[in-house]
Amino acid sequence: MKRIPAAAYVLAALALTAACGTDTGQGRRSLSVTNVPWEARSVTVDGRTYPAPEGVGMELAPDSVRAGGGKIDGRGGCNGFQGTAAVDKESMRVSGYTVTMEACLDDESTAFQKKFLGTLSGANRLSLSEDGRTLRLTDGADALTFTRGARSR
Repeated sequence: MKRIPAAAYVLAALALTAACGTDTGQGRRSLSVTNVPWEARSVTVDGRTYPAPEGVGMELAPDSVRAGGGKIDGRGGCNGFQGTAAVDKESMRVSGYTVTMEACLDDESTAFQKKFLGTLSGANRLSLSEDGRTLRLTDGADALTFTRGARSR
């Protein structure tokens, strides 16, 4: 019978703990928001909620939880975007993002994309539902709501 060193068990336990999240000190687990496709459901601006068109969403790279942030990319409607996002517990800051220059086919798509990207760039609070399926980004009054998407790979 082959013996497995105790250190291997410790490393495996640490890896599982990191993958499952961490205790927030309030009895809740903090699930990871990185490396997950987030599908936009709605944007709320000036008290009005607008449903998101299909295909709008984002993904945060795992390094976005490090000092200085990491990559964020996604689609805001007609165009793709990418930039830097810094995530720290219940806050998130998006900066230096660029947007592709594809033309929107109608005024409604253009208006939604403007609301989405404006709210994304102003968001500073992040909250995740208890089950880890819903993510909200807010700047106080305006908000983006996302649901955890499935990987297409």
